[in-house]
Amino acid sequence: MANPTQSYTVHGQKAKHNTREAYMKAGIEGLKATPPPGRTNRKENEALAILQPVLAKHPSDDGDLEAGWSTNLWVDYLAQQGLEASESTVKRALKRGGWVYKRFAKTMPAHAPSSQEKKLGWTRSSRPSLQSAMSGI
Repeated sequence: MANPTQSYTVHGQKAKHNTREAYMKAGIEGLKATPPPGRTNRKENEALAILQPVLAKHPSDDGDLEAGWSTNLWVDYLAQQGLEASESTVKRALKRGGWVYKRFAKTMPAHAPSSQEKKLGWTRSSRPSLQSAMSGI
């Protein structure tokens, strides 16, 4: 069994943790973990509050011609609402709110040549010969 009064390092500083003492002082509440030190994530909370009602809608409801929401659209939407946030802030806010983010698959443009057309085009085009490349030196 572990010693309840053992010392260990917390956030780079030596700390003495006495679970019995914490329990005697505050009961069960004394055993709960305290939040780590550091700056609060204000932007994440604000972004989530702004995005929460919008996430259930489709981007075309707001006039966008996109197939679905992307982090770029969310960043732009937040900027329109007066909150400057990065893509990583948006992703963290979505995760915190219980939403799942998935990147869209890349799609080929309608006018893009097929792989066969690309192969034919490569064989038809004349590759520069080594001599013509060397003569330019």
